[in-house]
Amino acid sequence: MARPHSNNNLKEKLQEEFLSCKICLEPLKRPKALPCLHSFCEVCLRDYVRRNPGSQPGHFPCPMCRKSTQVPPGGVEYFLDNFVLLSLADTIHETTSSASCPVTTVPGNSWFRGELSPHLSSTLPHSGSSSNNSFYLSSVSSGSTSHYGPTGFATLPPNTGFSELNHCQQQQVELPPPRCHTLSSCSSVSSTLSSLSTLSTSSAPPSPSPYTPRSLYPPSPREQRHRSHEWYFGKVSRNASEEWLLAPDYPKGTFLVRLGEMSPDTYTLSVRDCDELRGYLVKHYKILTKKLDNGSELYFISNQRLFTSLADLVKHYQEAADGLCCKLASTCAKPRSLIWAMERGKDDEFMTDRSTLQLIRRLGSGQFAEVWLAKWQGSMDVAVKVQNTTCVTAAAFLDEAQILKTLQHPNIIELRGVCCNEDCDYSLGEGMSGDDSSEGCGPPPLLAQPQPVYLLTEYMPRGQLSRYLRDCGSSLALSQLIHIGAQIADAMAYMEKEKFVHRNLGARNILVGEQNRVKVAGFGMTKAVDDPDFNFRRGLKMAIKWMAPEVLQYNKYSTKADVWSFGIVLMEIFTYGKEPYEDKASMEAFESVQDGYRMEKPDICPPEVYTVMLSCWQSNAHSRPCFDFLNTFLHDFES
Repeated sequence: MARPHSNNNLKEKLQEEFLSCKICLEPLKRPKALPCLHSFCEVCLRDYVRRNPGSQPGHFPCPMCRKSTQVPPGGVEYFLDNFVLLSLADTIHETTSSASCPVTTVPGNSWFRGELSPHLSSTLPHSGSSSNNSFYLSSVSSGSTSHYGPTGFATLPPNTGFSELNHCQQQQVELPPPRCHTLSSCSSVSSTLSSLSTLSTSSAPPSPSPYTPRSLYPPSPREQRHRSHEWYFGKVSRNASEEWLLAPDYPKGTFLVRLGEMSPDTYTLSVRDCDELRGYLVKHYKILTKKLDNGSELYFISNQRLFTSLADLVKHYQEAADGLCCKLASTCAKPRSLIWAMERGKDDEFMTDRSTLQLIRRLGSGQFAEVWLAKWQGSMDVAVKVQNTTCVTAAAFLDEAQILKTLQHPNIIELRGVCCNEDCDYSLGEGMSGDDSSEGCGPPPLLAQPQPVYLLTEYMPRGQLSRYLRDCGSSLALSQLIHIGAQIADAMAYMEKEKFVHRNLGARNILVGEQNRVKVAGFGMTKAVDDPDFNFRRGLKMAIKWMAPEVLQYNKYSTKADVWSFGIVLMEIFTYGKEPYEDKASMEAFESVQDGYRMEKPDICPPEVYTVMLSCWQSNAHSRPCFDFLNTFLHDFES
């Protein structure tokens, strides 16, 4: 019995010695390593740097050794992530997990295997180099390398889609090599990892290999049975489940059941609990399955209680805690993004056959798709967005369709149909950067394997607003320009009310029809605010000059970030489609904005409208107006 006790003491010592932030004294969350190799929570370090400036500009003293340290050009988040500590925490988590004991997680603790790409635990990122001296950054969640490339786009983690006719006229970004220091392995941590590896018994499961989830639709019969219950959330991460369960107003005992992250044959019961010292927290109980000779399955948390179905297991623990932290009470509400994920590819009124389409000519292309003009059902002109199967998953591509099904507004592009073959993999996956050329001949092959997903939207004959303004803007009256801005504000006020954030608003993603009717498009990056990936980074190209400062600094999206972008759109409208900050490169423009610079009033812009533009560009996001106000103001000004 002495051995397990010794092991527990060692694990506690490891947690205290290596895995606790010395600023907040809590388990490390997204640890950032300083050049002196001391590591701290990213949020704690950012707050510490703000409160403790060093004697030299742009420097601060290390909280532990007091060594003067320079802040990277992009901010604290660009210090290197401590992957050694991630690996150590990962190993501790594996050796302490058991079917009969819950894993308690304090709010804010994000140590879970699902955060770490399989190759990251053994690999450290390094800064790349290129002929144009691009600035390479380490991406935490996705394990990919991001950079400010020569096109002036910030390449951020691949999410979904492509904006119709991607804007490619950005300035080249010239930056010095990054000052982030590579974290070298320290002997104490390495030896600790070696010691810890001896703690596993022969019965402990081997380190799991990367698991590729199955298609989300159509689901297996077993998965379909589980989805009929409101408490079943499918394959979601531990971090997402905690975020949902720790939302305000949920009582103790609120719960959900999700697929295990490491294996398709396990499940996890996540329960909201309350501790007198730590307040609300989430406890996770592993649900194991056991197959019988007759093909049926048994489900259990403790092998003392076996159940023939997940529903029976949940019902039992709703009636009695029986070893859990508390009885199961109410079910956690499913966010819209999860409901959509479970319905990807489901046959509905939007599904149509490829044979009903005749592709005519390519209108443009981007990182994740091409856009074609097509005849649908022999008569109707539609714009067809064709998935690039080598750059984006069908699941990510179909998310845009789910959003367009939800958003119904006269100034938002209308979804007409969806084409996808039955063997599409609708599971989540990482995108990759792709070709961004707009030239080509001949329609994409319809018999390619796998067949691409097609999204059919209404065709807007005058194309992008940015191009339309450059070609015809000078012939438009001031009232017409105001009317264009008012229509965009109307659409964005609707999205604000429906709790969506566009995240890629620009004149390039607004389409023009007859009689100057404009519609917001380009929803490949759009997210519902309750989406667990709302602020996650994944290989998206983002136009720096349209992004709010908090997005570029902290990857923090909100409706207020869209308001900033809307102010840039107004500037595009009143300059007839000119690129914002046209005399500055992208990062130079960003630095100028940080220093307080704002673009001057265009000659034809009314002073009242320019004042509203400036309010959209407040450095403090909370000081910016809401879209409801902007919509009312522009419509009143128009009349």
